[in-house]
Amino acid sequence: MAEIQAGVICAYDFPGEAAPRHLGDAALTDPFPPEGRRWIHLDAASSVRDWLATGAGLPALVVEAMLDEDTRPHVAGLDEGTLITLRGVNLNAGAEPEEMISLHLWIEDRRVISVRRQKIFAVDALRRAADA
Repeated sequence: MAEIQAGVICAYDFPGEAAPRHLGDAALTDPFPPEGRRWIHLDAASSVRDWLATGAGLPALVVEAMLDEDTRPHVAGLDEGTLITLRGVNLNAGAEPEEMISLHLWIEDRRVISVRRQKIFAVDALRRAADA
């Protein structure tokens, strides 16, 4: 549970042809590998705002959008990367399926940062695939 408290739900390095490497909180401080890509999945309900604003090196506009509660899907291309908001059916226990939940993504050449407020089952499927 320490990862969730720190805001990192999961993080992986994808070093080319090799198997993904699970990082956890180290993804916030470890340097990028010389090749490959990194995915950092964060819980917006935690204290990730400071890291997004300073440690991640994101523009202020992107930080605000990543933490926004808005579920309307949209895409915005910026010089530094692409900001995407997706939404899906809320399959969490006790939720009404028509209550949409959002996933905010910041995509750069070698890094993807995703932020959610509620559990998203499609992301869990990606995590299981990376762990396998």
